Amino acid sequence: MAKKRQLDSECAVCHVTGFGRVDGFHIKVAGDPLANVQCEACHGPGGKHAAVPKKDNIRLGSRDICETCHVARWTPDFDKKFADYWKRTIHKSSGGSS
Repeated sequence: MAKKRQLDSECAVCHVTGFGRVDGFHIKVAGDPLANVQCEACHGPGGKHAAVPKKDNIRLGSRDICETCHVARWTPDFDKKFADYWKRTIHKSSGGSS
């Protein structure tokens, strides 16, 4: 399986909230593979969190959530590389921790 398939429309469905919808995200420039992963793809609906950023009003990330998209077909070495992938997801928003 080819690597760096983040622009593949089959991959983008999981990585980009609203991909392909008129009101959703549209790929414009290639870059960091995580650059187009929208918050809600991992954290779920975030309206309450956007209004009042707190850890208790948003779904926090977990391996189980990652594995809803990272299945053997799309990420065959996910099991071996999970720790490295997880480090790439650590982030903080300006309004609070995510």
